[in-house]
Amino acid sequence: MNPQPRSAALRIPLALACAALAACGCLPGSGRPRGAELDLGKKTLAVLPFATPNRSYFESKLGARFSRDVTDAVKAGCSRATVLDADAVVERVKAPKAGQFSVVKLGEELKADYVLIGEIEELRGKPKSSFGVLRGTMVVSARVVDVAGRREVWSTIVPKTFQYPPRFLGKEDVPADETDEEVVIRRVMLEAATGIAAVFTGRKRTLSERVERQLDN
Repeated sequence: MNPQPRSAALRIPLALACAALAACGCLPGSGRPRGAELDLGKKTLAVLPFATPNRSYFESKLGARFSRDVTDAVKAGCSRATVLDADAVVERVKAPKAGQFSVVKLGEELKADYVLIGEIEELRGKPKSSFGVLRGTMVVSARVVDVAGRREVWSTIVPKTFQYPPRFLGKEDVPADETDEEVVIRRVMLEAATGIAAVFTGRKRTLSERVERQLDN
């Protein structure tokens, strides 16, 4: 008896597998990741250094560090895209003075399709008036500008708050297990970076968002 051709034997299971992968946005060219608000695809995104209360966009070392964190999070979920962090941006263009610049013109100089710009409004590793209890909080505002369209296409609308660790059952604050405040600050920065990057990555939810999603289901 002649064996069934291997290609025929695998045709149906392979088709089902491909359909499943496409449904979750895992196949090349299958479109934006599930839950993403903007489809980055093979386009170029410039993540500008974030501003801080006492420093403009291109003057804050903390803002530059957060730009790198957001860039890493976007790259992890959008492997086909070109993503420029704070370092890559200043290598290509002269840093504007004191925040006086056109985001669209800067995007054009960078040959970027989108520019992400934002502000760090608060960052701390422990609650105010706390002695010994560590819990990270970061408040961030951000928006994305479509360079060719010369318009804002996404924003946090209001400042978004991220916490590390996430609230227990989505409501109750809990202390961090870590004993080093700098470590807690880095953890909450990574949580915030993942949350901001989600406009492009979609499926890359923060720990806080994952907890809240489980509670809602």
